[in-house]
Amino acid sequence: MDSWYLLHTMMNLGRLAGLGKNTERRLFLESLDYVIRAARHFHHDWPIFYHRRTFQVFKREKEAGRGGEQDAAGLYVHVMLQAWEITADRKYVEEAEVAAAKLAGLGFGVLYQTNNTVFAAMALVRLWKATGNARYRDLSFVCIASVLSHLWLWEPSRPGHTWRTFMGLPPLHDAPYIAPYEEGEVFACFQSYLKEIAGEAPDSMRELLVEYGRHLLGRARYYLPEELPADFVCESPKEGIVDRYLPIPVEDLYPSMSPAGKVGQEVYGAALALVLATHAFSRWRKVPFMVWCEAPLAGASFALGNGSAKGTLTFRVNGSRRHRYAVRIIPIPHGKGRISLEVRRQEEGMRKTKLHPKLSPQNHWVLDAQGEASVELRWLLQK
Repeated sequence: MDSWYLLHTMMNLGRLAGLGKNTERRLFLESLDYVIRAARHFHHDWPIFYHRRTFQVFKREKEAGRGGEQDAAGLYVHVMLQAWEITADRKYVEEAEVAAAKLAGLGFGVLYQTNNTVFAAMALVRLWKATGNARYRDLSFVCIASVLSHLWLWEPSRPGHTWRTFMGLPPLHDAPYIAPYEEGEVFACFQSYLKEIAGEAPDSMRELLVEYGRHLLGRARYYLPEELPADFVCESPKEGIVDRYLPIPVEDLYPSMSPAGKVGQEVYGAALALVLATHAFSRWRKVPFMVWCEAPLAGASFALGNGSAKGTLTFRVNGSRRHRYAVRIIPIPHGKGRISLEVRRQEEGMRKTKLHPKLSPQNHWVLDAQGEASVELRWLLQK
């Protein structure tokens, strides 16, 4: 058993349980004793591989003296807080605090697997809110910093290199490639983290998290083998075959001329497009348009009048105050006529102002807004 496999599965069971799924709730609660027993057996210092029944360790550390899956303790914190939210039993918060203490002092070395380190950061913010101990908030910053230290901040420029990898995040501490499944989870969790941490996040960190998502939205298509030059797609992958015209992403994409897909096509990463679409575009029932923004939205609320023929939508642009972000309002055809839209924007230190957004060739309303700006949209459906 790879340590994070157990904890990641438990985390997803907990998510389903939180959505009211009874079978998953039962499985989650029935599994907690085993998970806690395993964590205590390893003193909350998870190895890389162990026997799931006997807890015999097959591989403890990455390398001698460098520790095992150190961010797994943060993933464990996440699971314990889910257990607390479901049961209201404070013992799970106490167990989360014991595990969180293992993360102190690791610095950038906390990262074993990138997506799990981001989940650890998310869990630490929630633990801070549950206990009031700001130490956990600060530890979450360390986790995020460790993740950001692995960003690929270059773009190769070589003959035949037509794909983009700028601001890519490798899935593991030592991986020479980027992978769609992990990047999709990181992207989604970064957005949740920004909402959860709110005004406590340093502006520079907020800026980097938003920029990561913005660049991923532009380069994610290169995970599909059809988007890559045929000469740079592996013909003999480690497992199975690579079908260039099957819309399943390759598991491994390199910043070099090394062939993509040496590991194969990643079936479990096939939802990447859905993850990106549902997080980059915001849609609300009975609102006759959806909103795309370069930065995540936060605090969205709307009020309807006269059915859904008119109403007001407000949201905050959850980005850095030092930047402006493109916003696009995309009408959803309802066959009820055209939409009349009135837009107001309030930015830091300024009064709320009425805007006249531009109309794109696709008949989308286009505007921009400073990070942390509030945007108000009033609409009227005209027959």
